[in-house]
Amino acid sequence: MRANDFLTAIVIPTVTSEYEGIFLQEKETYIPLARIDIRDHKLIFQFKKNAKQLPMKEIYTKLMIHKTFQLVYLYEDVLTPVYGFHQLENKLIL
Repeated sequence: MRANDFLTAIVIPTVTSEYEGIFLQEKETYIPLARIDIRDHKLIFQFKKNAKQLPMKEIYTKLMIHKTFQLVYLYEDVLTPVYGFHQLENKLIL
């Protein structure tokens, strides 16, 4: 998935309040997006347990600036392409 496609899908929240953030689901646990790195025309979402959630404003900004980049996420030293997401209340879940 490209950053622009993801941004287009999330720019208008379908919930009454703004999105809380982007999370990775591991069983019943939601791991917050802690930072976004840029490498080789890829935006790398880094998820870390017990980390502070990256503000949505910063996420939107990175997606807008690098809209042609591919999205991948890094968790436990494994780099995985982002193919989609779903929404749970005001959370975006990869």
